[in-house]
Amino acid sequence: MITDKELEDFLISQCWTRNDLTEEQLSRLRQDMDDLKSGKDFLDGMLYFEQNLQDLKWRRKIGTSAFKQEEWDKLRDMIARCHWTFAKTMPWAPHEYIVRGKCPLSDEEFLYFVDKQRNYGKVERWGKYITPYLYIDDYKYWTMGAPYEETIIMNRAKVKKEE
Repeated sequence: MITDKELEDFLISQCWTRNDLTEEQLSRLRQDMDDLKSGKDFLDGMLYFEQNLQDLKWRRKIGTSAFKQEEWDKLRDMIARCHWTFAKTMPWAPHEYIVRGKCPLSDEEFLYFVDKQRNYGKVERWGKYITPYLYIDDYKYWTMGAPYEETIIMNRAKVKKEE
């Protein structure tokens, strides 16, 4: 069970690790935490916050560094080496994915990709979920929210150009 202190630490960590949060996003995050405390959407919320607390502990363990051009280049190279599979089970939300251990990326490379996505992605809402999306070229990348050690899927979707 997540304590109030852990929830507050998570909120503070999001402000600390995500300097790109707008007041509106921060307000939504606070509302989601209040909903969780009151039992609203309890199971989904509990799983989401448990995962994020584990991710926070992982980030503290591995540390973060400035995102340099070499890192963008490394990610682009990794992305190009992968064969992305279309997610046929979700035609209403077209996207592609790769599976850890079944793609050309080593385990270390896959976790590097996940780390960059979670630490440098832009936090956005999709339905009732709040997740970081890493934008690279014409795509956005995200994971399903499992802890680092258990994450096996990296998703991507083509970004629609605003006209």
